[in-house]
Amino acid sequence: MIVVDTHVWIWWVHQDDHLTPQIKDFITQHEAGRIGVSAISCWEVAKLVERGRLRLPMAVDQWLDAALAYPGMTLLPLTPEIAADAGEQNPPERLPKKPRFLRVAGRHILRRQTCSTVC
Repeated sequence: MIVVDTHVWIWWVHQDDHLTPQIKDFITQHEAGRIGVSAISCWEVAKLVERGRLRLPMAVDQWLDAALAYPGMTLLPLTPEIAADAGEQNPPERLPKKPRFLRVAGRHILRRQTCSTVC
């Protein structure tokens, strides 16, 4: 399994030119297996649309359903353990614009999910 970040997921589904031919080939090679997408990426897509930073050809919920049905896509959960770990790294007096758990969730999922199935 490979785990893709939110933007790579969006670009992959839309076959966007932001992805190099090498990245497209790499993802294509893994379609038969699984391509992991963090559950938090669904929230990030909705926030990008809400903030006007992303336009989708359909409503967000419809896009998410279609994008998650894309060949090889697997939705990876944001577990309570991951949320708790990330929350402990966010001192209340210094909360970043994007909560830390959103930035680290992919790495935690990759380590915890993929190692259980791949390592």
